[in-house]
Amino acid sequence: MHYSKEELDMYQHGDMSVLARIACKAHLQTCQDCQKLLATLKEEDKLLDDLRTGLDSIRRNEEK
Repeated sequence: MHYSKEELDMYQHGDMSVLARIACKAHLQTCQDCQKLLATLKEEDKLLDDLRTGLDSIRRNEEK
């Protein structure tokens, strides 16, 4: 069994029930495929955050 991208995204953002989160965390300890997918999701989130930060900075500079 593997978790879907959507399920791992929910896990990452704390949108799972407590029991589902515990089960997912236990699964991640042994499943390299899901570990890799979760790492990819984290990288994508970081990229999006960096883009938002950059856009916010540009907007602030344009308002001056």
